[in-house]
Amino acid sequence: MRVAFGKVDITPPGILEKGEAARVPMAGYSRPHYARGVLDPMMARAVLVEDVVLGNIKKRFLFLSIDTLKIPLKFADYVKEQIQKHLTHLTINPNQILVHATHTHAAPDLTGEYHWPGGIFSIMRGIMFGLNRNDKYMVFITRRILDMVGRMAEDLVPCRAAFTKVVVPEAVIINRRHPTRQSKSPLGIIAFKDAGTGDLAGLIVNFTSHSTTLSNMNDKLSGDFPGRIVDHLEELTKGKVKAAFLGGASGDINPITTCGTDYEHLSVNTILGQKGTKEHMYRMGNFVAERALEVARAIPEGKYHDTLEYKSWVRTIWVPLRDFTHYHNASPLKAAMVKLQNRVVYGVKKYFLLPVVLATAGNEDSKPNFPGLAIKHRGMRMNCYSKIMYLRFKMSSKGRKGADEFSIIAVPGEPFEDIGNFLLSKSHTAPENTLVVQHANDWFAYFFDLNEYTDMGGMEPLEGTTPVAGYYIKKEYAKFLEDINAGLTTGHS
Repeated sequence: MRVAFGKVDITPPGILEKGEAARVPMAGYSRPHYARGVLDPMMARAVLVEDVVLGNIKKRFLFLSIDTLKIPLKFADYVKEQIQKHLTHLTINPNQILVHATHTHAAPDLTGEYHWPGGIFSIMRGIMFGLNRNDKYMVFITRRILDMVGRMAEDLVPCRAAFTKVVVPEAVIINRRHPTRQSKSPLGIIAFKDAGTGDLAGLIVNFTSHSTTLSNMNDKLSGDFPGRIVDHLEELTKGKVKAAFLGGASGDINPITTCGTDYEHLSVNTILGQKGTKEHMYRMGNFVAERALEVARAIPEGKYHDTLEYKSWVRTIWVPLRDFTHYHNASPLKAAMVKLQNRVVYGVKKYFLLPVVLATAGNEDSKPNFPGLAIKHRGMRMNCYSKIMYLRFKMSSKGRKGADEFSIIAVPGEPFEDIGNFLLSKSHTAPENTLVVQHANDWFAYFFDLNEYTDMGGMEPLEGTTPVAGYYIKKEYAKFLEDINAGLTTGHS
């Protein structure tokens, strides 16, 4: 087995010289102005894994982790197609690539909804008319990724791999809708050691939290704490250990910055007004980096293997733009209020925002190259389509009995904590040997259960594309894994 790590700067050209005059809109929050500079460079990072079978057949898999709020499906497909087209010596096809957005809320806007600074009405204007604003930047990112991955093919070194997953007991994250759960983040590590020296060479770090240590008061581009994790790992090891970040199921999970840990108080008071700063971002990133390095160094030598086989399955799914109509709540008054709010929000999205988007898109020739959502419609009947991905890895060593397995569940959106746990329970490997990776190959929704919508309402139903997305992602993923287990769907290996 051989492995290479890569990184490339994707900071929008000109912003370092021009500042706010470069007119780079920031994604994640409604801000009153364009980005006013760069706190730390925006990066794309990658891990290329190669194994050889039958003596000369090279099998590769590429992890891409990009400092953006989200990755639209059409953009992810474009990146994969360009790699396949231009890096022919890699013989890598789209099913051998996972594209992940780190979900930093201090990234340049890709999909247009934050194109005009301001409040909620500016975001609505962006949703309706801004979908084709950042094609050039996405092409720029793709070209930078092609350069990086092309160089990585020359940097592959023999390695051994190991997997581990632990729970971080410290109070560093919070479920913003259910604070009294005192949620704890899993920390998944895929570790690589240089086969020649035995030294730790690189890590893939999976951690569960929104990338929002920097508050809406921050006016500079940043990779937030995921970028800091990678940078600090390199600092701790004097550049010897490279890394990439993959975010876990954190649709309702936030970092703790300034809200404190009075969970009872927070259960009746929103935590969305936290005012995290660069110091909070460094504290979170440094903490996770130090813990990840500690966990990786504690992996026994017997857990490292020199062969890493994988199989990748991808399926296209369809999710209707539909509302829940049945509400069950202990308080009839609250149920009525939540239902009214949800129906108004749903009605505005389906019967006002999206029709304007579809009408202004025009004919096929004038539609956005990378629309924020992939939608098919017939009149007012609308369906989002996206892709789900499942990866299963088998690690073994020549001359040794036994093998270790782990899986990755790649989801095209933001699963709530409960949805993440459901997906883990359906994996072919045990939950402690499975990672959930959100914002994978697309973003089209928050994924929440019916009770979260009908009993509580709130911000996520307001921002989510379709209320039934959580129901469908559970249904489709369960059927997907059943079909894989029964041999009814083929995978790429």
